[in-house]
This record gives sequence, structure tokens and C-alpha cells, in this order.
Amino acid sequence: MSDDILTQIQPKHLEGKPKNIGKIDGQPMFQLKTKGGLYIITKSNAKGFEMLAVAPHPAVARAIVNKKYDNVEFTALSKADHVDEAHYALILPEYEALTEKMRDMNGDNE
Repeated sequence: MSDDILTQIQPKHLEGKPKNIGKIDGQPMFQLKTKGGLYIITKSNAKGFEMLAVAPHPAVARAIVNKKYDNVEFTALSKADHVDEAHYALILPEYEALTEKMRDMNGDNE
């Protein structure tokens, strides 16, 4: 089995299907929601999928992507996805660190 975390996540671990939520550098971005409640934003790369953000809410995951990457365009937005940054500012560093750990485990920081 691959060391790539995203290849180990199976449909039985997800709540629904991956959702196309926009583009990064012209490539599609997808949002996955695990049954455990984590939101993962990914994009395709030469190895499979690159993990861009991991967070407990779509707004937090999108904030991580917006903070770290340029040329990001979110096209699938809903009112429920918007949360004022003041509400999650205290946990944002924690999930940025988790994202980096997950990217390391996924081989995305090589």
C-alpha cells in the first residue's frame, strides 16, 4: 500500500462524494469531508493528489488555502460555508500545523 495518505482514504471514510470547489493555478480543487468531520482540500498532481488544507470546517480549510497559496479561486460557495475569521482565529494556527503534518505524511512537502 502507498504511503500517500490520500490514496488510503476510501469512499467508506467519506461523507458524500468529493466536491469541485474551485481552481488553484488553473487546476481543479476538491473538498472531501471525512465521516470523522475533517474537511480536506486537495488538487491533482503528478503523484496523485496533493493535500492543500485540513480543518474542522470548510471556512477554516479555505482560509488555510487562501493564506498559503496564490492564484486561488473558489467557485462553489454557500452561505453556510462563510464564517467570520474572528470566530476561528484562535484555532487557525493549530489546523495550519495539522495541515503541514498531513502534507509531510502525504509526501507533499518534498
